[in-house]
Amino acid sequence: MSQPNRCVGKNIYLPYASGALVACAQTDPSIRENYTFRDIFFTFEDIDKRITGMNKPFLVGFSCYIWNYEYNLKFAGKLKEAFPECHIVFGGHNVNAMSSDLLEKCRFIDFLIHDEGEIPFQKLLLALIGVMNFSDVPNLSYRKDDNIFKNENAYFNVDDFPSPYAAGLFDEMVKNENYEFSAIFETNRGCVFGCTYCDWGLFKSKLRRFPMERVYGDIDWLSEHRIGYSVCADANFGILDRDKQITDYLVEAKKRTGFPDKICFCYTKNCNNTVFEINRKLHEAGILKSATLAIQSLNETALKNVGRKNISVEEYRELNARYHKANIPVLTELILGLPGETYESFRDGLCHFLEIGHHIPINTYNCELLMNSRMAQPDYVELHKIRSVRMPLVGTFHGSIEEEQAYPEYSNIVVATESMNEKDWIRANLFSVIVYAFHGMGLLQFVAQYLRHEKNITYAEFYEAAMDYIFGKEQGITSDIMHTIRTGYEKMLDGKGYNGCVIPWLGNVIWPFNETLFIEAVHCLEGFCDDMLPFLLKFGIDPELFDELMAYQKAMIKRPDRLRFTLRLKYDWHKYFTDIFRDEYHPLEERANTLHAEYEKMPSEWPDFVREMIWYGRRDRKMLCVNDVVVKYEE
Repeated sequence: MSQPNRCVGKNIYLPYASGALVACAQTDPSIRENYTFRDIFFTFEDIDKRITGMNKPFLVGFSCYIWNYEYNLKFAGKLKEAFPECHIVFGGHNVNAMSSDLLEKCRFIDFLIHDEGEIPFQKLLLALIGVMNFSDVPNLSYRKDDNIFKNENAYFNVDDFPSPYAAGLFDEMVKNENYEFSAIFETNRGCVFGCTYCDWGLFKSKLRRFPMERVYGDIDWLSEHRIGYSVCADANFGILDRDKQITDYLVEAKKRTGFPDKICFCYTKNCNNTVFEINRKLHEAGILKSATLAIQSLNETALKNVGRKNISVEEYRELNARYHKANIPVLTELILGLPGETYESFRDGLCHFLEIGHHIPINTYNCELLMNSRMAQPDYVELHKIRSVRMPLVGTFHGSIEEEQAYPEYSNIVVATESMNEKDWIRANLFSVIVYAFHGMGLLQFVAQYLRHEKNITYAEFYEAAMDYIFGKEQGITSDIMHTIRTGYEKMLDGKGYNGCVIPWLGNVIWPFNETLFIEAVHCLEGFCDDMLPFLLKFGIDPELFDELMAYQKAMIKRPDRLRFTLRLKYDWHKYFTDIFRDEYHPLEERANTLHAEYEKMPSEWPDFVREMIWYGRRDRKMLCVNDVVVKYEE
């Protein structure tokens, strides 16, 4: 089986999908008697080397996703040349669930398994030894007499699907000390919603629950094998009452073994109290990566077009405040490029989250046409005048550029719709980058908050003006960075670039554009502040207040070459901004105070600093000093 994943440092995911197919297949006695299962390939190893190490394989299955599809095609083509009798099977999310076209395009592929794979793979193996006919295998496309046939798609009862963890398929794999493994597990399968951008959406299906015994067994395996990071593949965790029991079991496993270290869920909509309680328990146990509030857009037309209904803005504000008061990190997600969205509606929607008290990084994802999404279907594309570009995919940010270039993968990104042209798409991306780095990461967050509350300058007005100022300059630290980023987006329109770049002084690691801006600015913090000073002076802040505000703003940004600081102030800026963050505004008080912070354990080298404080720590505001400052007031 081939299910390669990108490796970041030493970290890589266990090949869960391939393991699930093998575990199910092995439950049949005829398969156990007639087949021997060999390796599951989970890395992007040199293809020729990999094939040289194989010994007359009878069948190789390829589990395909956007991050390994091209590699699998190359591997399968060369494999067929080396072993013409080997059966090649393609399946996974990047195989069209409705079409057999791939068999026509790629003669070296013998079978396609569409959609859900456990039972079809098992039955295919039985058909290959004559126990049943190919025509009786659900979800299968195949050739016969040089014709291509496609059987009907079906879904299956998951009650009897065995776990690859319980089956022991990864017991030896995790002993490989060259890797630190992350893992995926399921508690249910299916999605009752129909969002058009999601590849669950085209096949909205009944929610099917795995037995609690299996779920608990998987959690036990993950914790006992010291898997640090796990992702739950459920589309809507929190939708079922039993999800609270599963949460409790995870917490108990953490107490018992110390693992998992962190866990990530995709939460359901409209179950806010349940999801909050789940996140609270996980946070208190120290295993929550972040609570996710996936809003996607605030534009009603766009939401209608993609079949999504969000919670109200007021509900979001209450939830955001609730999470902040519980000190639970919140991740908000938006999608850029949804049909119906305009530049103005995207800008205003993004900044509306700031207006209602969300002052941590907001992730903006470019809309992607996934193979099996409703949005990718020709009639939908035509209806909304969608233009997409096939461009290089960054399989994993913060990974090696060499690995990305050795086996490039591609994705189809929406760059224009009837409501947003390509020029506005670039501008929206650039605005998102600026808001992420300047506000969410904190470069100018405190200045923007002061202007909002004391000068009534909206966040949209401030950051729009900042962007115009930056691009109105021919040179300067900030302008140079942003011109490079804009060039990156322009290359994306030509299918030659991707949403990130290498920062040379940090090695050959790919950083997303929004983190690139922050890192480069912090690396030259004094130069950045001097660069932006003429812009900031235009807002007419009292000089005494402005000097203290800028001193506070700079002091709150961590740097690896500053492991301690002391700052004396006439005004109580720290309480002022802490209250704003909690959505509890009070006027700035004149009260002499001294701020002090000391960091004994903060990385003192830039590569370690950006990894720990910016990449790992951005959701917990670790790149800022706000949670570490001790304030002493003068009597």
